[in-house]
Amino acid sequence: MTTETLAYALREQPADTETGALTERVRFGAVAFQFAVLVACIRGLDIGNVALGHVSTLALAGFVVHHLLPLRFRLPLFVMLSLAGIATVFGLRDGAMLVGVGLVLIGICHLPCAYAIRVGLLLAAGGLLAVLRVDWLAAPVSVAVWPILGSMFMFRLINYMYDLKHRTAPFSLGRALAYFFMLPNVCFVLFPVVDYKTMWTTYHNDNRIGIYQVGLRWMLRGIIQLVLYRVLYHYLLIEPASIRDAGDVFRFMVTTYLLYLRVSGDFHLIIGLMHLFGFNLSESHHMYLLSSSFNDFWRRINIYWKDFLLKVFYRPTYFRLKHLGTGRAMVFATVFSFVVTWLLHSYQWFWLRGQFPITGQDAVFWTILCILVAVNSLYEARYGRRRSLAKQTRSFRAGVGIALRTIGTFVVICTLWSVWTYDSFSGWFAVMAQARHVSLADAGLILGSLVVIGVSGAVLGHSTSERTEAGAASISGRPPLRFWRSAITVTCVGAAMYALSRHEVHKRLPTHTAGVVQRLTRNTLNVLDEIKLTRGYYEDLTGVTHANFELWSLLAKQQDVHQPIYHTALARRTGDFFGSELIASSRDVYKGATVTINHWGMRDRDYTRAKPPGTYRIMLVGASTAMGWGVGLEETFENLVEDRLNADPPDPGFTSYEILNLSVPSYFALQKLRLAEERAFQFEPDALYIVMTTHDVGMVNYHLYTVVKNDIEIPYEPVRDILRRAGASKHMTDQEFWRRVEPHVPELIGFAYRRLADVCRSHEVDPVMLLIPFLKSKPKPGAPALDVLARENGLDVFDLSDVFQGVPEDSLLIDPWDRHPNPQGHRMIAERLEEHVRSHIRSDRSGPRSGGKTP
Repeated sequence: MTTETLAYALREQPADTETGALTERVRFGAVAFQFAVLVACIRGLDIGNVALGHVSTLALAGFVVHHLLPLRFRLPLFVMLSLAGIATVFGLRDGAMLVGVGLVLIGICHLPCAYAIRVGLLLAAGGLLAVLRVDWLAAPVSVAVWPILGSMFMFRLINYMYDLKHRTAPFSLGRALAYFFMLPNVCFVLFPVVDYKTMWTTYHNDNRIGIYQVGLRWMLRGIIQLVLYRVLYHYLLIEPASIRDAGDVFRFMVTTYLLYLRVSGDFHLIIGLMHLFGFNLSESHHMYLLSSSFNDFWRRINIYWKDFLLKVFYRPTYFRLKHLGTGRAMVFATVFSFVVTWLLHSYQWFWLRGQFPITGQDAVFWTILCILVAVNSLYEARYGRRRSLAKQTRSFRAGVGIALRTIGTFVVICTLWSVWTYDSFSGWFAVMAQARHVSLADAGLILGSLVVIGVSGAVLGHSTSERTEAGAASISGRPPLRFWRSAITVTCVGAAMYALSRHEVHKRLPTHTAGVVQRLTRNTLNVLDEIKLTRGYYEDLTGVTHANFELWSLLAKQQDVHQPIYHTALARRTGDFFGSELIASSRDVYKGATVTINHWGMRDRDYTRAKPPGTYRIMLVGASTAMGWGVGLEETFENLVEDRLNADPPDPGFTSYEILNLSVPSYFALQKLRLAEERAFQFEPDALYIVMTTHDVGMVNYHLYTVVKNDIEIPYEPVRDILRRAGASKHMTDQEFWRRVEPHVPELIGFAYRRLADVCRSHEVDPVMLLIPFLKSKPKPGAPALDVLARENGLDVFDLSDVFQGVPEDSLLIDPWDRHPNPQGHRMIAERLEEHVRSHIRSDRSGPRSGGKTP
């Protein structure tokens, strides 16, 4: 037994001798049960992603074996579990590639040559990987591997080489594998910058039952924070275009900042899970919302990042420049650390998204925060820290001072955060300008919220960072009841949260309450980001800032989820009202499916322009779902319906049935109207189906902004009149434009429906609106009901909004990152649509069109 292993064994000995073997086993059983409850909670609440559910289950099984093994076998088991987790998430091929690249990088760190040469080789290897990341060379791995590979190595390599140079901790292959391939890492694109030295100096450095219990408590805290994040994300966020007064501005600023709960929750889960394998790491975040100064904020938020900067950048710079004077050295070291932070955040973005953004918002955020921290540091150096890590005797006056400082810090950070997360300065100023409209209710809301923040800071903000509590009273001096109190709390809260995820519980709740609970227990995008993602399917996605964690993590996992179709051989941009069009007689692979465009420019079978005698013909005008996004041609719902109608004709008066698909991705209400007017009627249809989804409501606004911004002619005078009445112009920011036009969206869509109905009837064509849901999305609150608008303006309506009811929507997606229906979803649509079409044809008393019913 090595000296180090003996030391670890001695650390565990007090728990075995003084607590007693039986008590130790009972406590371990309680820990294992709590872990099982939290894993059920993670899976039931859809925490994180599908990968986390699989890996947490693997961790639960491995944890039991890990605890029972002798100490010398625990680290090899952790490494094996970590590698198994990678294989589980990525499969053997991509998993082996990820591990292989990692082994090469680790091997370079230990080459028998000068340190500078190894650093140079690592930079060269990083350069080659960067070339592969941006697709300048074909990479032999899935695009989803890059964010995780970057998360594992982009910062940890810096830490590792620093400790390797200074020999601050023992090194071995097992330790290196455990450090770089940490079990939870495969599930998270954002991961704490765990310090190599700290990881091993805290490994089993306390009673292990106590380490486990703290980890479980942190995991529960992470789950709670992620559920609170969903409350904010789905119900409290406000769309910038909807901001009207000071209360809305305040809500926008605060909720934008509070979305950081996503990162804080993930990090608590990660570090808690590491505790269950003996890694007694420190807390990653500590009450950062209650910071009473900018230095206090920097110390409390993302503690691992702060420690990384201090160790690798700040302290070496400070001591190198200390001869200039303490104050100057402190300022220079702080500025250098923040410049590095800015660049490394962009570096992180590169590995996650394949881009290296340097934006004005980043510059403003980091520059102002740097100045505030530097000034605060100088003040503390001169006058001392007002809030000590130790408990102090507090007076009312001191409490008021802390409260005011907490409020000031909170307001400034919220303001900076809102700048950082916004797409443009002009848009941010337009939002802030709405604060000039102040009502008594707004003033009360803002003042009351700030008082709550201040009082909370005075009462709770003084607490120190949480440390591991030993399980045995002889070590910690705490009574054994503390373990059981924590265990009961974790079990009860975890079980209650798991119960809320169960369908059996949902059925017993009132309908509205059940809908809210279901929304909070599923990992879905909110309405605002659904619109952004939908927009991103048709062009380069914008508005995905560093703080938009939902879209950031989504797009990090699947880079081409938003690849525009006009980046392929299938379509091209037109620069007109349509924006893009399909290219006739083209062929390419898109979204995993082979797509062929016929000689009429349709994603469909070939048809003659003239309708054959005895044929009932339907023209289908829609967007991506109707076109058959991500499925084969014969799997699209329109071809399935056509085949079924021809196999079992609903009306003996017709000898054949045809559905011609004019649908084009990115077309919304007004584009569909224009497409129908220009192209549909030359094919002599009997009926025209315009396919709509709830996304058409939000995207009409976006389409018109693009048209106006680019001076594209709008072919409809009523639409131009509506924009004039709204006061919309090309010189506005997108948010200001949308804010002005949004109240007129029902009128715009109503115009499109009314004109389509008139044009169809002038051609003796039956006009029908086919309403199909967009998977895993909900209508924006207050959005106009499309079916009501359609009926009011002369369209028949086939409402299929409940077509997917009763089936898990995840099972209907073409890809976990794409919300279009897969072949099963198209079959479900086809079954319902067939019923409607059959009923419609049988009830059609208008007689045959040209080539229609034969005598």
